[in-house]
Amino acid sequence: MPESGYQVADFVADLAGLLDELEVSEPVHLIGNSFGGTIAFSYAAAFPERVASIVSIEAEPATEPWAAKMTETLENIMREIRREEFFHWLEATFGSHHTRLTRAAAKRLLTTTMAVDVPQGPLLDLEALQEIRCPVLSIVGSEGFQKDDLTALGEALPYCRTEVLDGQDHSVLVQSHRVVRELLLRWISEHDPVPA
Repeated sequence: MPESGYQVADFVADLAGLLDELEVSEPVHLIGNSFGGTIAFSYAAAFPERVASIVSIEAEPATEPWAAKMTETLENIMREIRREEFFHWLEATFGSHHTRLTRAAAKRLLTTTMAVDVPQGPLLDLEALQEIRCPVLSIVGSEGFQKDDLTALGEALPYCRTEVLDGQDHSVLVQSHRVVRELLLRWISEHDPVPA
C-alpha cells in the first residue's frame, strides 16, 4: 500500500507489467467492475493490440465527466468514513463482513493520496475513445452511476453493446451476479475464437 501512485496511468502500468510478467502475449479479454473497468478502457487506449475485448460492469472510461463524478464521490466518501456513525449504519444495513471491507478501504483512502490521485487520470477525450476498436460489452444498472445517460458509452465507442439491468444500482455485480456471469460467458464465447 504505497503512499502515492494511484493515478489511472499507474494502474495501467501495473496491468501491463502483470501481463508481461505472466508472459501473456495474445490479446486478452479485460473484465472490469467499477474502477476496474475504467482501467480496462485506459489500457485498451494505450495498448490496443493487446486487448481482444472489454466487459465493463458499471464502469466508465476516464474522461472529464468521469473525473468530476469521481471527485464528488470520493469527497463524499472521505467525509463519511471519518464518522463512526457511518460504520454503525453499514453494520446494521449490510452486516459485519461488508463493514470490515469498508474499514480496510477507508484506511487506504485516509493514509494514501488515492482520493486525490484517481480523478487526475490521465483522461481520455472523445477522439481517444473512438480509437478503442475492440468490442465492448457495457453492463449497467438502470439506477447505477450512469443512470442519467445509459447510452452515452455506446454512442462514444465504435463497437459497444449495452446491457441494462432494470432496478439495479452500482452494485450490479453483487446484486445480479448470476445474470452478469451469463452475459460475460456468452460475450467471451462470441468474441474468442478458441473455445474456453
